[in-house]
Amino acid sequence: MPIRHPWRLAAALFTALVLTACAAGMMAFDDSREEWRSQADRTCRASGRVTPSPFVTPLEPIFEEGECGADVPYKVTAAADGSVAFSVPATLACPMLPALDRWLQTVVQPAAGETLDSKIVSVDVAASYVCRTRNNKPGAKVSEHAYANAIDISAFRTEDGRRVAVADGWHGKADEAAFLKTVHDKACGPFNTVIGPDGDRHHQDHFHLDLARRGRNGDGKFCQ
Repeated sequence: MPIRHPWRLAAALFTALVLTACAAGMMAFDDSREEWRSQADRTCRASGRVTPSPFVTPLEPIFEEGECGADVPYKVTAAADGSVAFSVPATLACPMLPALDRWLQTVVQPAAGETLDSKIVSVDVAASYVCRTRNNKPGAKVSEHAYANAIDISAFRTEDGRRVAVADGWHGKADEAAFLKTVHDKACGPFNTVIGPDGDRHHQDHFHLDLARRGRNGDGKFCQ
């Protein structure tokens, strides 16, 4: 008899694997990794806000050398209930998925309707999980990408076939510039860090979005 929902079976197997591995003491991050990261992952999973689907697949925990990795990562091929496809699959920690959905549904789509007279059907993903330092600088702090806690978006594609790229549109056509600046500015709500072309030379062609904790209570914002 065929399995109607293979992703549900995958989720069950994934959970069993994680519990077995943790019980055996097989997994451990470097001591320099901040505890809130693992706690945020576990809290997100327990909340039920992220569920497996044809476009959200649970992955095994990622534990690389040092502090890189994520307790509860997912392979994501589309967001916002599958309505916004990714150009390439993104590997993201659990808390990033609800933040992306919120931004796409409450900010990006309304802005696209108002300024582009269309809706966004896909985004170009420039980066998600990668174990590296900030801006690939030797000796710099570890990037949020190294925790699967960040995503870089380089372009938005509309239902009517337009590609609105950060590199060309930020100072480009009036409607595209208005759209990009709106979705950039209003991302500073769902996300704690938002960096675009006005931020620095490393972000001239994409938006960097992450959930790094800032300030005493962890709810500070850094948006440029």
